[in-house]
Amino acid sequence: MKIVFVIGRLADTSGGAERVLRDISEGLVARGHEVTILSHSRSQTPSRHAFSSAVRHHNLYSSKAPLRVTLAVRLQRAFGSTGLPAGSVQKALFRSRLLPFAAKIARFLDEARPDLCVGFMGEGICALALGRGTRPTSALASLHSAPERLFGTLDGKARLTLDALDGYDAVSFPLQEHISGMEESVRQRAIVLPNPVDLGDGTACAQRSPVVAAVGRLVPLKRFDLLLGAWARCVRDGWMLEIHGEGPERPRLEALVRANGLAESVVLAGHTEDVFSVYRRASVLVHPSRFEGFGLVLAEAMGRGVPVVGFADAPGVRSLIRDQVNGLLVAEPGSEAGLAEALTRLMQDAELRARLGADAPATVEAYRLENALDAWESALVSIAGAVQRSGGISPSPRR
Repeated sequence: MKIVFVIGRLADTSGGAERVLRDISEGLVARGHEVTILSHSRSQTPSRHAFSSAVRHHNLYSSKAPLRVTLAVRLQRAFGSTGLPAGSVQKALFRSRLLPFAAKIARFLDEARPDLCVGFMGEGICALALGRGTRPTSALASLHSAPERLFGTLDGKARLTLDALDGYDAVSFPLQEHISGMEESVRQRAIVLPNPVDLGDGTACAQRSPVVAAVGRLVPLKRFDLLLGAWARCVRDGWMLEIHGEGPERPRLEALVRANGLAESVVLAGHTEDVFSVYRRASVLVHPSRFEGFGLVLAEAMGRGVPVVGFADAPGVRSLIRDQVNGLLVAEPGSEAGLAEALTRLMQDAELRARLGADAPATVEAYRLENALDAWESALVSIAGAVQRSGGISPSPRR
């Protein structure tokens, strides 16, 4: 089967969704499918997630943009998406920026005639919808973040993405819980396609250190400030907290460490190239994030037998953590005291840590690469076959 993935920026990126695209596309090629990726990256720096030569990649970006596109870009840069007039003006500006990309997608589809197209994340979904038009090519819209993050603020990109979904045969999310927050017209075509995760060999490490680990970018969404407040309340008894990641919140977090007298028990370890070594050493993983599209670090840790802690009200976190089965969920939203209680309980109870860690790998087995590929391949073949059998053409996106 000939499959085309369309994504916005791919060069010089290292996000989780881009890694998912790499793993899925590489896996489909290994199973005999022909996969092409169309992107629109101004930078020519390769993606940090290396793709093999078996996956065809075309960067369709051109510096020679039409005047109206240049004006749209300058307006957005000058005022910012939230500073522009609401509604149709924002959407029109974002749409104008995508038109050159969409035109090249249209030409590619006419020449390549793929069996199926996948719009990958918001910009890819919008560009493919515009470029595909009424062509009789089946299409899947693949979303990779929580609806709260995607559509919480209806800026131009969010509005155009919601409109573009109307033109797709199916819409996928990595977790079931994300579907309930969408409109009925989307829910009727929604499917769950698991993100592939490197789960290791499924066995727990015998020798672990008295370390509670946290992994993620140092940004407000991850709530590492809340974690530090909770850590100050914990009965630590020689335990260390290691926060692995970089980002703009580092100076503020460093100040909080000093202000709370935590310098001897907290390490802001920065970015690590070998996050799996962190999971092998740590006895507990804590993930205080407000929400996630998919809690990748949670699944990676659980696959290696690490019990996890998060908040029960956090989308994308609550779907992966099963309270008292593979970790602990803090019931009270954003509670430092509740988080401190859960962490202290795990640090003081080796038997509980061992039980939760031993049961954790089985709870994320669906995300193992081969299992995830089975689900993706089956869905893609089914979508393409259904459209071909009906002879139908999906409706074009609302303008």
